[in-house]
Amino acid sequence: KDADIAETKGRHAAEQAEKQAEIYHLDLDHPSKVLSLQEDDSEVQEVVKVVTAASQVKYARKLHEEINKDHEEINKDHEEINKDIGWDAAIDHVKQKSKNP
Repeated sequence: KDADIAETKGRHAAEQAEKQAEIYHLDLDHPSKVLSLQEDDSEVQEVVKVVTAASQVKYARKLHEEINKDHEEINKDHEEINKDIGWDAAIDHVKQKSKNP
C-alpha cells in the first residue's frame, strides 16, 4: 500500500512538474509575443505613415496636373477667341475713336 501511495505521489509530482513547465514556458513566451506585437504595431504605424504620405503626394500631383490642365484649356480658349479678332481693325477703330470723341 505504501508503494502505491509513493507511486501515486510520484505520478502526481511528475504531472505537477509538467504543468509547472507548461506554465513556465507560456510565461517565457509571453514577453516575446508582447514585444513582437509591439514591434508589429510600430511597423504597421510606419507603413501607415508611408502610405499616407504617398497618397498625399499622389493627391498633390493629381491636383497639380488638373490645375495645369485647366490653365492649358483657358489658354486654348483665349487663343480661339483672340484668333477671330482682326487686331489691326480693332486698333484702327480705337485710334479713330480717340481722334473723334
